[in-house]
Amino acid sequence: MFAGCGEEQGKQLNNGGEEKRPNAIIDGLKLVSTVRGEKGWEFLAERAELFHERKLIKAQIIKVYYYKDEKIVSTLTALRCRLNTDTNDTYASGKVKLVTEQGEMLYTEELRWLAKTEKIYSDKSVTVIRGNNVIYADGMSSDTNLEKVKFKGEVRMEIKDVEKVKELRD
Repeated sequence: MFAGCGEEQGKQLNNGGEEKRPNAIIDGLKLVSTVRGEKGWEFLAERAELFHERKLIKAQIIKVYYYKDEKIVSTLTALRCRLNTDTNDTYASGKVKLVTEQGEMLYTEELRWLAKTEKIYSDKSVTVIRGNNVIYADGMSSDTNLEKVKFKGEVRMEIKDVEKVKELRD
């Protein structure tokens, strides 16, 4: 469903020349990116606003599936996301959660994904759960399946019993 799609109606410029209002509002957005014919990621949003001049999509209640060799390697959820339609880079914020297919989890408030490197980054506090190990850090960078994680700042790890880990995962 599109609303406000007309060039005159949907676009107003602020003093800086950028769009103030979206060119389109979409309920139920689904985008799929392919690289050399293979699915790279799938982006779903309950609601999205498109800004053509700014090459930007602002989305709410999002879910992103990251793929490798045509298989999902991780799933990202967040309350909000900005997607650059030129680069496909994303900036997710608000209760960000990444779950790998192996069951590892990452929690943070902000997470960037750079399409060119296929890496995720956060400068905010992160919590990573691997088995019964819980790792806390001031930030991190990684691939989307959390195999090559580099933590930033102060890092601490706790070994929790299974019941405590289940509580953290919920």
